[in-house]
Amino acid sequence: MMQKAFVIPVFFDTDETNALALSGKPYSMKICEVRDLGFYHVSAIGNFTDKEDNNKHYGCIHTNNAQFISPLTTNQLIDRLEKHLSDIRILWPS
Repeated sequence: MMQKAFVIPVFFDTDETNALALSGKPYSMKICEVRDLGFYHVSAIGNFTDKEDNNKHYGCIHTNNAQFISPLTTNQLIDRLEKHLSDIRILWPS
């Protein structure tokens, strides 16, 4: 039986942020595009600090040797993941 995806908003690079990254110039996450992304495996949830936006804190999902930064805080991500896992247990009891 297929697992239900854990869907959260994450930042995606744009042509503008890709150009800045290639030129070595720092940029704030707030100029990235935000889209929903579904996860089927989450290894860890951590913090990301945007030094270009007054040290704003975002949540970060680690999975399969990749990290995805979300506009949600770390605590919001943890709360959503715990609710998601609870919902899965109701749908597919072990």
